[in-house]
Amino acid sequence: MINVSVDSEFGVLKKVILCRANPFRITWEEIKTVLQPSVFHQIASNKTGYFNYKIIRAEQDYFIEILKSNGVEVLLADNINTLSAQHYTRDIGFAIDDLFVIAKMGTNLRTKEQPSIYKYTAQFKNKIAITRGSIEGGDVMLHKKRVLVGLGEASNMEGVNNLKEILQTQNNSREVVPIHFSHRGVIHLDTKFNIVGDGIAIITPKSFEKSSLRWLENNFDLIEATEKETKEIVINTFSVAPNKLIMKRGSERLGKIINDKGITPIFIKYSEVTKLPGSLRCTTCPIERENFYI
Repeated sequence: MINVSVDSEFGVLKKVILCRANPFRITWEEIKTVLQPSVFHQIASNKTGYFNYKIIRAEQDYFIEILKSNGVEVLLADNINTLSAQHYTRDIGFAIDDLFVIAKMGTNLRTKEQPSIYKYTAQFKNKIAITRGSIEGGDVMLHKKRVLVGLGEASNMEGVNNLKEILQTQNNSREVVPIHFSHRGVIHLDTKFNIVGDGIAIITPKSFEKSSLRWLENNFDLIEATEKETKEIVINTFSVAPNKLIMKRGSERLGKIINDKGITPIFIKYSEVTKLPGSLRCTTCPIERENFYI
């Protein structure tokens, strides 16, 4: 059995699932997916481009070295060679405490990524699937006794309500907090807002409706990203410990602010990964961290 235990976004990381990038392919199914309104808005609103999978794999190899040097066990998902976005493992499932939730993807194409981790989910003691609506892992974050869910192109209220019901059946008292965006085209919550430490987060304020922005302002010490930083997906960092944060090279301005708050940034090259786009958090599916709040 594989232990699942995640109670925060930044507890000391013990185990994570990654998937090495596949070659970029344009298939008929991908073309049909791009024409769906939600995906079309994502592409139209974000910086996108073709990637070289060999370069991504080199970037991933270095990232994996950094993780292993910090005591992290890296589990590799199976590659399904017809899928171009498979290296974004964050979205296909997520851990809440001792429960692993199998996501309900926003498109049929991305649903095909989920069997890549079945060899691991088969070893999880406690797992359950979202069956109504949609929720992808990039929209889900843990904060104290709450679960934040961004309501954008990939996740909706029906999925949120299903998640609430699941947590109730698990006797999990976490409150599920929907976070509303002010515009269309948001890929996931973690491209506009990201928790980097205890009560500390990076944000693009203009991307949130006033009520959600006020809630975030009341609950976090917020570090504002510039428009350029937002486009470069540098908000999408990844914590390996409460005082240690992996960041994309080029985000040194944010890194200095974060360092002043007691969190040490580790900068790595990850620019090829962001071409689709997505970054460090997008390419990781944590399944075990040391508990922070207990």
